[in-house]
Amino acid sequence: RGEWILDSLLGTPPPPPPPDAGELDEDIEDNRKLTFRQKLEMHSKDPRCYSCHREMDPLGFSLENYDWFGRWRTKSRGRSIDSKGRLPSGTEFEGPIGLREVIVDEKLDDLARQVTRKMLSYALGRQLEYYDEPAVRKILSAFKKDGRRMQTLLREVCASYPFHFRKNPVNADSEKNKTVADNG
Repeated sequence: RGEWILDSLLGTPPPPPPPDAGELDEDIEDNRKLTFRQKLEMHSKDPRCYSCHREMDPLGFSLENYDWFGRWRTKSRGRSIDSKGRLPSGTEFEGPIGLREVIVDEKLDDLARQVTRKMLSYALGRQLEYYDEPAVRKILSAFKKDGRRMQTLLREVCASYPFHFRKNPVNADSEKNKTVADNG
């Protein structure tokens, strides 16, 4: 969950794990009695795992009240859930509401940039490339100036250069690199 928050919401993915990072140790006696948080805390004591897990686990713990199916719960394995979290900056919070508050207070620019990137990528039907960055900056600037209104984001994406001049997929029946604008 923490990796998803960093990557999908904030656009700051952790580095990939080292090849020898290993997995959660399932051979620990009484492993079934441990909460997921306890298992991850044990796993992150491994020096190979610590550098990434110290960034993402505290974010993910804030969503621990949700089970694998998204249902709210207050206990796991018979124990109360500890949903305290921490940003990489050290700011502490608790639960999903606390996560929302710290993102709004400290990471809103990262979230706005990521929403802009995802919206443009969706509109173009492809992953963004380095040459899309000027358009992202322009869209983001207008989005921020207008109070981060979704209406503005959508309008700016639709008015952007990459959207108007996106390339058609290349196939046997089309000319290579023909733009949508050329099609009329």
